[in-house]
Amino acid sequence: MTDRISPDIGDCLSEGWALYRKDPVLLSGATILMAVICGIAGLIPLLGTVVYPPLLAGLYGMIMRVDRGEAVTISNLFDGFQQFLPLLIASLLISLFVAIGLFLLVLPGLYLLISYGFTTLLIVDRKQDFWPAMENSRRLIHAHFWSYALFALLLAVICMVASLPLGLGLIIAAPVCLAAQYRYYLAVNSTELSV
Repeated sequence: MTDRISPDIGDCLSEGWALYRKDPVLLSGATILMAVICGIAGLIPLLGTVVYPPLLAGLYGMIMRVDRGEAVTISNLFDGFQQFLPLLIASLLISLFVAIGLFLLVLPGLYLLISYGFTTLLIVDRKQDFWPAMENSRRLIHAHFWSYALFALLLAVICMVASLPLGLGLIIAAPVCLAAQYRYYLAVNSTELSV
C-alpha cells in the first residue's frame, strides 16, 4: 500500500466547499430531504437499508451535476433509483465483507471499509455494475491508501463535530464532505482508472 502522488487533502476540502457554495440551498435541501426519508424508512425493518444507497447515489449525482454546470433540481435526488440493484447489492456486499473482516482480524475489515469508498461514485459516474465498481474502488484507493484513509478520517471527524448541535451542522457538513470526496475521486480517477 505505497502511496503514489496523492491529491492534496486541503485542496479537496476547499474544492468541496467551493462546489457546495455553487448551490448551497439545493444541496442542503436535498440533504435534509434524504435525512427525512431515511428517518421515516428506518421505522420499517430493513427499509432504511434499501432506500439509503440510491438516495446517497442521487445526492452524489446532484453534486456532479452542480460541478459540471448542468441543470439540477431536487427531483434528481431520486435518480439513484435508476441504478437501484447495483447500488443495493454493492451496499449489502460491502457491509458483509467489512463485517467478516472486522470479525476475523479487525484490520481487514477496516481496509475494506476504506477501500470501497468510491463504489457509489463509480456506479453513478461510470454506470458500472456492483462488482466492477467495488473492484475499481479498491484498486484506486489502494494506490493512495494512507492518504485516502487520513482524508476519510478527517471527513468523519468533521461530520461528527457537525452533528453535535442536534445534527444541524450536518445540513452543511454532509454535502460539503461528499463534494470533497468527489473531488478526491476525480483527482485519482482521471489519472489511474482506464475507461
